[in-house]
Amino acid sequence: MQMTAKDLEQKINAEEDVYIIDVREKDEVLKGKIPEAKHIPLGEITKRLSGFDKSKHNYVICTKGARGVDAL
Repeated sequence: MQMTAKDLEQKINAEEDVYIIDVREKDEVLKGKIPEAKHIPLGEITKRLSGFDKSKHNYVICTKGARGVDAL
């Protein structure tokens, strides 16, 4: 399921129990990221799946959406 940045912002502001995974590369994250997001580059996702909090809704974000879809 895709959602807009505004939709995710509303969930954060409503203090919903969300787990945000930012799959952008390190140089992209250095330019800024959502403070609540956990940075896991796309190439590391499969190695780190066990670290995901499965009791929460997981939201995968990137710059334009393509890497987020690839992470799924």
